[in-house]
Amino acid sequence: MRNLKLPRDTKPGTSIYRLRGFDADGDALTFNIRGTDARELLEVRTVSPTQADVILKIQPVRTQYEYTIFVSDGKETSLFPSTIVFTEAKSVSSPFLEYEPIISLLENTPPNQVISYVVAKEKENSNLPVSFELQGSDKFTIKYVFGPRGSSKAELKIVGELDFEEVNYVKLNILALNAWTNVTLDTRNIATVDIVILVQDIQDSPPVFQNPPSLVTISDTLKSGAALVDIRAEDGDTANKNNITYSIDSESSLGSFFSINSTNGTITLLKSVEELRSQYDCCIPLLLEVKATEVSSSQPAETTVKVPFLLEKTDTASSYYSFGSSDSSNTINQPTNKISNQSTINRAPRFTSQSYVGTIPENSPSQTAVRWEGAAVTRVIDDDKGDNAMFELF
Repeated sequence: MRNLKLPRDTKPGTSIYRLRGFDADGDALTFNIRGTDARELLEVRTVSPTQADVILKIQPVRTQYEYTIFVSDGKETSLFPSTIVFTEAKSVSSPFLEYEPIISLLENTPPNQVISYVVAKEKENSNLPVSFELQGSDKFTIKYVFGPRGSSKAELKIVGELDFEEVNYVKLNILALNAWTNVTLDTRNIATVDIVILVQDIQDSPPVFQNPPSLVTISDTLKSGAALVDIRAEDGDTANKNNITYSIDSESSLGSFFSINSTNGTITLLKSVEELRSQYDCCIPLLLEVKATEVSSSQPAETTVKVPFLLEKTDTASSYYSFGSSDSSNTINQPTNKISNQSTINRAPRFTSQSYVGTIPENSPSQTAVRWEGAAVTRVIDDDKGDNAMFELF
């Protein structure tokens, strides 16, 4: 870089030179450039402990710039002068002879597959091949292979997994070091070219429910056939979305009490609230398993969500008992309707299981019901009768 010739139409953001240093102690080196407008025009970017790239930041306003380049190991510093001359040449020939600027890949493309080749012209009268590097993504790599006489060839290979939902394109920067240049107009020791990888979506993501309800309350005023709630789901794939159909899990014990519109996801009550009360407790959430299935010619993907319903507590029911984990006959207001033949022994209530597992979505509002999971039944039993059978849950 002591005397660097550079075409004036070089695009900002382009690497214009690879600096290399050596330290006998093996210390990491720091490179930098000093001079008028140095920070405005150039950026020095470390690429290894002994190498750095010089990046053109803006279009030049002068024909010639004088700088001082230095390299340091933190204790000793070496300096040397540098002159950059911007030539008036336009459309200078690139050393890249063959490459695909745009490559399309399915997101399930397996790793370790060669996806393209890059060919660059070698320096005249040089026995050294072109050295290739890749920047932009660790999901790809480039490797030198033998090329035709006077040129070097490299294979571009995918080494990581792609995900269209994560990123739908990848921009790679291919660097060719010590490649051919027209030394009358351009004396860079590095050339670059951009390649864009377009990631193509495949149908690999199941449906996603959109804000499923935390709790749906069923009041006594509802009639058979009443609409309770609308459930919505979308194809988890970003592109080429499939339509969704809805259904109630065939093994759900609540299937005879609820129905769902297969097209719009509206859940309705099939029977009367009285029939539902005769089968289920008013204070325990009823979990209805709803399926969302993609309409697809291939193997359809599906997702299940549990929609919690709660029967409203009636005045009659609340006058007889409350829930709890310890007897509270001395602290709870006594009901007006008493059960006769009370037992003289007051036994402690007990849970039907020693542990329970519950889940709740993050950012849930206050009063959102916990969804109980697993085989354990969330229930408390008291073997007493009358006032001694009253307990409080906390």
